Amino acid sequence: KDTTAPPSCAVQDDGTHQASVTAIHITAQSNDPESSIDGYWTRVGSSAGTGNYQDWVFHDANNVTNWDYTITGLAIPNGATAYVTVVSQNIHSDDSPFAYTDGIICGTVIENLIPISEQIVLGTQNSGGNLASWAAIDNNLRRVCKFIVPNSSSPIIRVNLNYTTTIPSPSAVSFNVRVATDPGGTQQITLRVKSQVSGLFVDTSVVGQNTSANTTYNGAASGTLSNYVGAGGAMSGQIEVKAIGIQTSSAPCLGFDSGNMRVTS
Repeated sequence: KDTTAPPSCAVQDDGTHQASVTAIHITAQSNDPESSIDGYWTRVGSSAGTGNYQDWVFHDANNVTNWDYTITGLAIPNGATAYVTVVSQNIHSDDSPFAYTDGIICGTVIENLIPISEQIVLGTQNSGGNLASWAAIDNNLRRVCKFIVPNSSSPIIRVNLNYTTTIPSPSAVSFNVRVATDPGGTQQITLRVKSQVSGLFVDTSVVGQNTSANTTYNGAASGTLSNYVGAGGAMSGQIEVKAIGIQTSSAPCLGFDSGNMRVTS
């Protein structure tokens, strides 16, 4: 007769985020070399080992040693992290050591990311024109200056803003930039998000739009959105400003708030 418990148990959920707040999918592994696994106990809570989302429930398994199961009937608060505790039990009702998932965020999570670093990546100057420059000032306002445009020249400046997210597979990504001051004349703004797979910046829905003061430009990214999230949650947005008409100010300076990256799970 087997008088010992299953020696071990392990369990995994499906990652860091999921949309559902009513169910969690898990896989668990356990075996008993002296008898067989009768089933698995599960418990779901807001921290490892707790059961405030669902207390102990027994699930027959008939000696399944690699158990695949979806726990249902949950009511997890939106945005909360849920942990699953699993214990295997052999046919003699001996329980294994407890196993715990590392937690999964459930529901819709929205992160409004502010830049952690920034760089000017390109400034061009055509004949007789002044090179566009980047000047940081207080209150998180940035300025693209010296956009004096003679004839048909088109100075361009591109600025990269870098972020970190905790959402590896977003359902939506947008890049928001608010133009606070406009020097007159005609400038166009394009917003891009960097593909961490190709290394290239990809146009959002904001491409070549004329700038005006007190206007927010919201560039929605498209395609495979997980490609915009790199190792450690790294993300990058790019603001391109292009002067295409003679400006009316003698000291032109386009001022805008540093862009926020909005990431939705």
